[in-house]
Amino acid sequence: MNDYKKYSLSIRLIHWVMALLIAIQFVTILYAKVMGEEGSLTFLMIQLHHASGILVLLFLILRVVARNIGKYPELPATYFSKREQMHAKVGQYLLYILMLFMPVTGYIIMDSSPYNVHFFQFAMPDIMQEKESTMNVVMELHEIGAWVIGFFVLGHIAFVIKHHFAKRGARLVRRML
Repeated sequence: MNDYKKYSLSIRLIHWVMALLIAIQFVTILYAKVMGEEGSLTFLMIQLHHASGILVLLFLILRVVARNIGKYPELPATYFSKREQMHAKVGQYLLYILMLFMPVTGYIIMDSSPYNVHFFQFAMPDIMQEKESTMNVVMELHEIGAWVIGFFVLGHIAFVIKHHFAKRGARLVRRML
């Protein structure tokens, strides 16, 4: 039986751009942590981390709009129980919340630090006063959030792979390609 439905092209493109941006987030900050704060390449990695974080937020907004405008295919009931469908939805919504939490906390960190928030060379709106205690608390939350979103992203990938092979007829991966 072939009852799988693909996501719209806009959703698929946004999904993969966001996946790339989130991967850039992890690679750039890992590089900066491993190499230390000195050096022009580390500075570039940190700037790329900040810019891609802002892009994640912008693409998340686009994704929510596209999701609410277009049709969003449900998981096929012939392959996924109501419970599995509910778990998938909860996981998806938690990922959405985390994809909002991370750039917002990143923005707060930069805005409450002695540095201004920049999107590459462009200065972003200053919405907070410089305050080291705020910056430090939010930085802790941001780092915890990074571990949590990393766990959820790996879980998302693992569940897609597991269900793709366990329920071949569902063609789960092809829905997003």
